[in-house]
Amino acid sequence: MPETLIPHGNVLMANLWQTLQCLQKLHLVIARKYQLNVAEWHCVCALYHQDHQATSDLARTIGWVPTAFTPIIDRLEAKGWIMRVPDVQDRRVVRLALTALAHEHRSHILKDTAAVQKVIRTKLNASDYQTLLDMLKALQTLALE
Repeated sequence: MPETLIPHGNVLMANLWQTLQCLQKLHLVIARKYQLNVAEWHCVCALYHQDHQATSDLARTIGWVPTAFTPIIDRLEAKGWIMRVPDVQDRRVVRLALTALAHEHRSHILKDTAAVQKVIRTKLNASDYQTLLDMLKALQTLALE
């Protein structure tokens, strides 16, 4: 990633995209340690936050269209990280549950994620870090509108 921000054109969107690409590379470093790709890693982390999510809900959580999500779930299931579980109240719904393998790696993945967050945090003073969090919160609410 270049040392400076993109100085022309659609500055905000270009810089947000460039930042996203940088974050994806950081996530990939963690994901590869567990033989996962970034999308699979995001799924596992989202299930650590809330296990037994409906497949369509998990797809939306990580920013995928539910209809294009099946191959990711198939790979995670084949690798032994998740299992499909029928919903007890609605048999049309399939829920995704973490396996013993995923639970074994949980503390390591969370530790690796915290280390990346620490690197980001050390680049900013406390005031700038809080401003960043406020800005991210504001941007995330745009997606909900």
